[in-house]
Amino acid sequence: MTLTIAPQPYVRVLPVKYPESEMYFFAPLNEHVHVYQKPFTLRQELVLEATREAQAALHGKQAVTVSG
Repeated sequence: MTLTIAPQPYVRVLPVKYPESEMYFFAPLNEHVHVYQKPFTLRQELVLEATREAQAALHGKQAVTVSG
């Protein structure tokens, strides 16, 4: 599972944060694997750049829309 945010001027995308997985024993292959068995949330933080150019471009905006 991945989350991909489309590049956007003046927006820096930080790495996705995944929750801790659970260890699951898959008996048919005698293997232990990391799984998510319950609903979970991915966390993706975005940072607006603080350069003068970015501040001028974003001045007066109440929201920035990103797509992913």
